[in-house]
Amino acid sequence: MSNAEPGKPYIYHVAEAGFRHGASYLYITMESRPFVRVGLQDLVPFGDSAINKGQVQEFIDRKAPAFHKKKFDSTGFARFAFPMGQGARCRVDLVSTVKGPSIALHMLPGELPGLDSLNLSRAVLDYACANSGIFLVCGKPRSGKTTTLASMLQQVNESSCKHVLWISEVAEYLLAPCKSFVNQIETAYLDDVCEMTAILAPMGADVIAFDLQAEEGLLWQAVLAAENGASVFLTTQCVGTTYGLEKLVNTVGSGLRREFASRLSQVFTGAVYQELVQGAGSPVPATEFLVGTQPVKNLLREGKFLQIQDLIAAGEKYGMETLEKSKRRLSGGGLI
Repeated sequence: MSNAEPGKPYIYHVAEAGFRHGASYLYITMESRPFVRVGLQDLVPFGDSAINKGQVQEFIDRKAPAFHKKKFDSTGFARFAFPMGQGARCRVDLVSTVKGPSIALHMLPGELPGLDSLNLSRAVLDYACANSGIFLVCGKPRSGKTTTLASMLQQVNESSCKHVLWISEVAEYLLAPCKSFVNQIETAYLDDVCEMTAILAPMGADVIAFDLQAEEGLLWQAVLAAENGASVFLTTQCVGTTYGLEKLVNTVGSGLRREFASRLSQVFTGAVYQELVQGAGSPVPATEFLVGTQPVKNLLREGKFLQIQDLIAAGEKYGMETLEKSKRRLSGGGLI
């Protein structure tokens, strides 16, 4: 990194070096060496030099858009993305700390993995292109939810002539139109969620994906879009498919929770939960898959989430799969 190319911030070169090293995350604080994470491994120091205040400020001044600089100055947090070499992209989280600005970089490969390469079950692939309804993509932090969602949308993009609307805080992946017409909206450039939800009705999209923290207004818009025939994808941070459903319902105010659960049950098609496990080569997702059968919809309407969990193990004929069975499938195939 000592031979850094002139014209680029020093931290940009550190990120490029980390990406070549196979890192997916790079963490930077002032007066400390960077730390990287490769796959599911623990963080390790990277490089020989500590990052100084000037290098952090140079990166912010030259890579952060003006809108995000203003947001960072006022709130102490900003998130944006920028392209790297060979089609790769980098998501940036700027956070104000007691030592000054801290930077977390998430490096994303230039080539979006296909659904088959993610080793998801056939049932999940089929539901990815459902004509209408709400489908959840659930997982813990750093479990690859956005990558799975992007691959699902790419499958729609390549297989059907639809209008795809992808709404996320930042565009970690960029979908090039194939058979479908694709719009991507970054909510980091909007002042509040009301601006974003106001966009949905006139857009008239066939497929709408929300990859951001769910708020009550957004959830009502998602249900309404599904009721009007759209295929809606939602990502949510949780530890299982039934927990994801429960989290959505509990996001709504208690006075409207029963109505929301009832309407959600009518348009719910399925949910996948994934967690990364170390594979023979790279990490692969083990999944739990829930299908929106009529018994599942009935229990969802009644708020009986624990009983929904019991239906997953008994729902193999509908394509459902428990996390434990998924791991056995991966192990049997020599993938883990």
